[in-house]
Amino acid sequence: MEWFYLFLSSMLPITELRGSIPFFFFKFNLNIYFIYFIACLGNILLGVITIHLFDFFVFIFSKIAFFKKIIDWWKESVKKRSQKKFSIYGDLALILFVAIPLPMTGVFTGAVASRLFDIPKKRSIFLLSIGVFIAGIIVSVLTVLGKLVI
Repeated sequence: MEWFYLFLSSMLPITELRGSIPFFFFKFNLNIYFIYFIACLGNILLGVITIHLFDFFVFIFSKIAFFKKIIDWWKESVKKRSQKKFSIYGDLALILFVAIPLPMTGVFTGAVASRLFDIPKKRSIFLLSIGVFIAGIIVSVLTVLGKLVI
């Protein structure tokens, strides 16, 4: 049953697989390859859900004047800060943004960014998945190294 909780925790936008892999490795002493596989699946599903529901929620909330102002400001703010990086590095920027396991970088934020920059959904899912696999490898290696040190 731990695998199900691992899967679900990997879908949480706050922890994603960055928190799930170490937690389930140390808490339940599961096989790191198993953890990696399940955590990546859950994290990718979070990206797919976010990509498919983002436009719907923006559409719904844009009907309310208060939220429309916030959404428009937020979209412009993100585009101003990130447009140059995305125009220079393209697909690699999205992959690296998701792959680097730092706070506020992950598949959820990457999925939102992909929608803001109008990257086609299938291409976004592919790029986000590559980033998730790389992030999973980095977090898994650091987790195993952490156990060796302790």
